[in-house]
Amino acid sequence: MLQIKKESIKRESPEAPTPDSTTVESKSYICGEEVLVHLNDERFYLGFIAKLRYKESKCLVKFGDNTVKWVFLKNVTRMTCTSTTTQFCNVCNIEAMPDDICVCDKCANVYHRKCHKPEVEVTDVTVWICFQCKEKQQINRLQVTNSVSSTIVPKVVKLPYDLNALQWDIHHRINNLGTYCYCGGPGDWFINMLQCGKCLQWFHEKCVTSLIYPLYLGDRFYVFLCSVCNVGTEFVRRIEMEWSDLVHLALFNMTAYKPQKYYDVDINILPYLDNHWTSMYLPPKILNVPVDDRKVYVVNSLLKDTNHRFEFQGKKPTNMWGLRLKLPPKPPRFTLPAEVPINENLLHHQLRNKLNLSILPPPKKTDLVINERLTESMYSVEGLKFLHQDSHVVMLPKGLPSIGHNVSIEHLHFYFHCKKMI
Repeated sequence: MLQIKKESIKRESPEAPTPDSTTVESKSYICGEEVLVHLNDERFYLGFIAKLRYKESKCLVKFGDNTVKWVFLKNVTRMTCTSTTTQFCNVCNIEAMPDDICVCDKCANVYHRKCHKPEVEVTDVTVWICFQCKEKQQINRLQVTNSVSSTIVPKVVKLPYDLNALQWDIHHRINNLGTYCYCGGPGDWFINMLQCGKCLQWFHEKCVTSLIYPLYLGDRFYVFLCSVCNVGTEFVRRIEMEWSDLVHLALFNMTAYKPQKYYDVDINILPYLDNHWTSMYLPPKILNVPVDDRKVYVVNSLLKDTNHRFEFQGKKPTNMWGLRLKLPPKPPRFTLPAEVPINENLLHHQLRNKLNLSILPPPKKTDLVINERLTESMYSVEGLKFLHQDSHVVMLPKGLPSIGHNVSIEHLHFYFHCKKMI
């Protein structure tokens, strides 16, 4: 960024005032025009105008070091010798005409409407962000979700927000404020989050202090109680998975990491399971199966559930398999008593038969061997886009429960119909 001290600028004529946003001449600014920008450090910086917003009296300036900044027009000074910078499309590198370009509000890169993917169809675009900046935003959001500080003090007994003020979707996965966990931060329910069995709020993996094994994407096979609902002590136990659940979970995570419609059993699925075998918190009946015998169980699981979960490539079963719907496996449903703190004794002696769940005993810290591959990214932006998570979210009216049989589709249709009439 070229910086110029304020004292070094000398006006040739004291009668000629510096143009600003209050002068008529300021409306003659054009994109690509080189200007000097007066910033808070009392210096002038050389750049060119990439985008103009006259209604807000602002312009987006791109400097020589490729940094960009929105500034008020009153802080912009036109160069004595007016010159313009030709703007080229960031994709085809051909000069962009003013009537056929979109300028990103984040990076100030210029695109032809047809060159940008997806193609920009709207003709009047005032606030627009290119696909590269959108992907960076999504990556940053996911990194925030999965790098939330794990220094949460144990025995949290109160959330930093009003849980009852949150409005949830019909599946109780997304709320209107994007507030989750002890920390009150953002999150995605299928990305390393656990749902409390009582308050139904979602909690980040790194904020949950009682987890020992890593949490895979979409893995909801847990009985979990947050410390707020369980009198200051977290409680988490593993629900046993069947072979079909394991294969389903593996395909879901593989899709999030490397998006494909079908995966080869020998080349993709079995190697993935072998690499993550000791870290997926499996029941002994699965964990103790020898490596050479696992393919039989995997193939049988795929063949048994071709109507709902899995699909094969072609008209006849082959070695290539994928998920019919790119959704995580569904855990068994259960309801915990609301007013009684849950502990190991209560769970195994009084609630086990009522819940109709097969629950693993608590793990020992010495039993876990974390796979080194888990330190790598378990998903990609392209993979997350491939999942069926972008469907329209139906937010329930405040006061209506998001689960159970107290809400019917007819009630929802009637509510939204009345709302439209109003």
